[in-house]
Amino acid sequence: MENGVESIRRKKVTTAFLASISILYGEMIYILFRPTHLLMFNWIDSIGLMELVNSIRPASWNVPEWAVYSLPDGLWLFSYCLFIGCIWDFDLKGCLFVLTILPIYAISHEIMQYLHLVSGTFDWMDLFAYLMAFAFGVLYINRYKIKAK
Repeated sequence: MENGVESIRRKKVTTAFLASISILYGEMIYILFRPTHLLMFNWIDSIGLMELVNSIRPASWNVPEWAVYSLPDGLWLFSYCLFIGCIWDFDLKGCLFVLTILPIYAISHEIMQYLHLVSGTFDWMDLFAYLMAFAFGVLYINRYKIKAK
């Protein structure tokens, strides 16, 4: 029988792994499908990995635009939520302030793009990705909080 401390530890490890996989998937989407004129590709080239990146990028692909341009945003925000949940032992009330900082920033930035107050292109799918990532992150944290007690 697993005691409470071991259970929380296992849940934290599982959650940190899921958060890491979310970030990794978002990064892979950028590397495989985003245009190579982005700044990150200059960094990749400066460390001598651009040839490797070009060799793994598909010659042709049929990936929906939302998956290339909005999904990575949702994945990093979901990952943030999970990491915050881990740090605060899945105590949703205890971490709510810190948990909401990044989603509020991301959503506000998207709205400011819509209002032309900041540079960038407003996208409904980005907004949807942020909202869904935050919702799923909160649901995940809340699920473990209930089971942890």
